[in-house]
Amino acid sequence: MAVIECSRCGGQLDVNSDMSVGRCLFCDSVITIPKQVEKKGNLYNRANYLRRSNEFDKAEEMYEEILKEDNTDAEAHWGLLMCRYGIEYVDDPDSGKKVPTCHRTERDSIFTQPSYLAAIQYADEDQKKIYEDQAQLIDKIQQKILKIANQEAPYDVFICYKQTDDRSGERTPDSVIGQDLYYELTKAGYKVFFAQQSLRMGSEYEPYIFSALYSSKVMIVIGTQADYVNGVWVRNEWSRFLAMAKKDSDKVIIPVYKGMSPYEFPKALGRFQALDVTRIGFLQDLREGIDRIVRKSKATAASSGSKQGSGVEALLKRAYLFLEDNDKTSAKTYFNRVLDKSPEEGAAYWGLMLLDLNVTTNKHVAAMSIDLEKNGNYKKAIRFGTDKQISEYSAIYKQCKANIRRDEEEKLRQKRLADEKEQRRTAYHKSFSELKEKYSEHDGSKHEIFKTWESLNADTQAAKAAYDSTGGFKPFNKKVFWISLLALVLPFLIIHYITLNPVLLENEVFQIVGAIIVILPIIVLAGVVIWFILSIFVDDLGCFSWIAIIVGGIYVGGAAGSALFEFFSDYAYSDAKPYHLIPVLVGVILITIQIIRHIRNKTRNKHIADLYNVYISKKAVSDKEWKKIEERAYEELKALNDSNSEFSKELHKGSEIFS
Repeated sequence: MAVIECSRCGGQLDVNSDMSVGRCLFCDSVITIPKQVEKKGNLYNRANYLRRSNEFDKAEEMYEEILKEDNTDAEAHWGLLMCRYGIEYVDDPDSGKKVPTCHRTERDSIFTQPSYLAAIQYADEDQKKIYEDQAQLIDKIQQKILKIANQEAPYDVFICYKQTDDRSGERTPDSVIGQDLYYELTKAGYKVFFAQQSLRMGSEYEPYIFSALYSSKVMIVIGTQADYVNGVWVRNEWSRFLAMAKKDSDKVIIPVYKGMSPYEFPKALGRFQALDVTRIGFLQDLREGIDRIVRKSKATAASSGSKQGSGVEALLKRAYLFLEDNDKTSAKTYFNRVLDKSPEEGAAYWGLMLLDLNVTTNKHVAAMSIDLEKNGNYKKAIRFGTDKQISEYSAIYKQCKANIRRDEEEKLRQKRLADEKEQRRTAYHKSFSELKEKYSEHDGSKHEIFKTWESLNADTQAAKAAYDSTGGFKPFNKKVFWISLLALVLPFLIIHYITLNPVLLENEVFQIVGAIIVILPIIVLAGVVIWFILSIFVDDLGCFSWIAIIVGGIYVGGAAGSALFEFFSDYAYSDAKPYHLIPVLVGVILITIQIIRHIRNKTRNKHIADLYNVYISKKAVSDKEWKKIEERAYEELKALNDSNSEFSKELHKGSEIFS
């Protein structure tokens, strides 16, 4: 964003560089925005400030500086045009809007001004509409001023001075000197314009000031301080007169001063001889100078009247009327009739040049890109024209040369644009390829992310399957425990009871029981073998396994002690047999099996725990990685979407470049 001041009210606005028009928030005016506002914004703000302050000459210099860098800047051309016509925007009491007023009336139409034509040529459609509308308003103001000015009697002398001191508000010494000169010169028979006496109260000043500036042959610029001579309205008057003097060599400025050095006058007035008001004979010298200039002007007018009397002016007027009606044959005839009577009539040669170029107005010529010096009639028009005609023809010639330069610059610009477009094409192809590759990378990355997740998930599932296949930690089986305990304890108790009580062996019942006990170890042994086979599918018994081992140890110890007692003691039942050691053998086997089984189960449970820990670890890693993958996948998918959007933009951009 750049800050630019409204060209009409001075309000500060924030505008974009791609804007060409905008609406002021302060005065509600639709205004045009200059090109390269970030770069030139300060220059425009300064130029517009000077123009709004009615310092049109200084503002004009600023606009010309801008045009030196870029002659195609429509806004700078429009600013020059506003300075030339002294346009100031004031509040309309009825509508409250900003409307133009004119402080520098010109007889030439605004529509024929080179600055206007250039502004329209280089403006875009929105700017052109605003320029054309404002030009229509200014032209109406011009016509109104000229209508009033044409009714005014011509002046001989224009007195330019500062009326009031800006600081004190008091009347200036310049105004006193001016009033004295007004009375003296009026007495001498001159028609003198002195604002304090000549302007009517309550009426518009510009028509009368313009009429006086246009008709006066002498301007007296009074100075007692350099600041007074450089005052806004004083400078406006003498600079306008200077511009008119360039077209009319009969116009002369006479600077007069008091209490200051003549070298303090502005440089533009330095070429004129200045008179010291305090010098003896000042008034006589001033009168002589004015009389000489005015007499010369009247002599020129008389010579012009003589020419009109000879019929040349009438013939010339008819020739231009035929040209206006596009009757070129008749126009050529009358231009030649003029030259028959006055062979050095520059206006007639100019008319023939218009016919050579197949146009009917100067406006058409000013729009052409042609070297007028190659036309013989143009050379004669310059050779024989009056100073005013030469000034006008030269201005048109300069505009034509500017048009040639403009066309050449336009060709170069078009070539540069074509080269830039080709460069953009090349850059676009490269950018498009890189973007396509980037898009492919993102797309591949997306697949890689899901592939990584699938791999992690497969590892986790494999770990879980390995753990599940072990059956996990199986619950304690009470039946197996009690069977084990009874198999150990019951034989132990019964055999010892019978062994230690031989009397019982005489009982038939206990004999049967003894037989069973003899067979019972074999049955227990078979049961243990079955139990061992079943224990493959039954989990560890935990602490109960150790209880079974301890009890078995007691049984083995008791059985062994009992058997030894029976073999070597005469006490009690001494009919011990070798098979009585079978319970001992069974106990040893049982204890061994329990110990082996316990060690096996402990190893197995450690393996299960390891598998479980692997599963839990992999699941934790998988969950953690999945969270990262989700975040990365989101970023990658977002990048993929952004790439897709950028891809679409590049396609649209490409269609614009290749269209």
